[in-house]
Amino acid sequence: MLASILAIRVGGFAVHRGVIPLRFVVTMPPRRSARLSGGSSSDDLDSDTLFNKVEHKPRRKRNVSTLNKKQKIEDSSAALTSGVISETETADSSTSSSSSTSTLDSYCLPRTRESSLLLAKKYTHVIGIDEAGRGPLAGPVVAAAAYAPINVGGIVDSKKITKESERERLYEEITHADSQAHWAVAVVSAARIDEINILQATLEAMTMAATALVAAKEDATVYQEWASIEHDGCYVVRSRCETVAAAVGASTTTLSTGALPRETTIALIDGNQLPPRMPIAAESIVKGDSKEYCIAVASILAKVTRDRLMNAYATKFPIYNFAQHKGYPTKAHKEAIAKHGAIAIHRRTFAPLKYMDFGNGVSNAT
Repeated sequence: MLASILAIRVGGFAVHRGVIPLRFVVTMPPRRSARLSGGSSSDDLDSDTLFNKVEHKPRRKRNVSTLNKKQKIEDSSAALTSGVISETETADSSTSSSSSTSTLDSYCLPRTRESSLLLAKKYTHVIGIDEAGRGPLAGPVVAAAAYAPINVGGIVDSKKITKESERERLYEEITHADSQAHWAVAVVSAARIDEINILQATLEAMTMAATALVAAKEDATVYQEWASIEHDGCYVVRSRCETVAAAVGASTTTLSTGALPRETTIALIDGNQLPPRMPIAAESIVKGDSKEYCIAVASILAKVTRDRLMNAYATKFPIYNFAQHKGYPTKAHKEAIAKHGAIAIHRRTFAPLKYMDFGNGVSNAT
């Protein structure tokens, strides 16, 4: 018979197979018995095998613990930025009931690349370097270099810390945390930025900051005790100098009491470019300020130093309201420039300033 049908019944299933055409019809039992799930007969084994072929298992729910490490860091950083962490989030991130009450004040970025470099034993010190102020229309660009062997809770990328008071607190902890910490901050003026362009000025500031940490007596960098709008030109502020250069343009400087060994120190730099005249070995890390602890430390030092300078300029030139926008090209800032003209700290090579006519280059706002 051409249309003969072979019927096979296994367990609670009926499968009908036609010779021409070939098709399958499966009828499901109302409920799997205890015998099917726990029996040991050959019929039970076949039934389970057939059932597993046609059963659609529900998708497993995604567990918070399976999130990758990067996502955990981003979530923790976001929670730190807001300054609020819920009881549920705290409980999920804790391994015991005693740690469930902890806050993200104790969280900081990992030392992934730093640790691997130290374990290789080629280098004894790893410093982080980052900058602040590449985009503004006014003010200096600032770069910081930091050797921070101690952990300060709350260290993440400075751009993710929205509260200025929180950045200030971290700055104070970093600069007063431990006698083994070393840092330097380089300030490059708006005039220098216009002279060599913002990229080269940023790389120059990074080189200045790195040089300050491994300074030799023949270095001709100008050092100051603190960053101030009263200082002209470009200069460096660093931790624990024996003496301070007497004047801007001084040809000699003093050696820092905590200078790092040049041959066994390496710098991790945020970004995708390395300064061409670095005094030590260096590696670039894209978005390094959100990945490596030492770079994040440098980002906070650079950001707070520049913000303090712009707040001081706000007091000196209140019509520009630098305290609010820190020199960035906001609508209010551009309107103030259009109305009052530019002052000496404005970058004339930046749009829209480069399209404006300021006569002798200094407005009556100075």
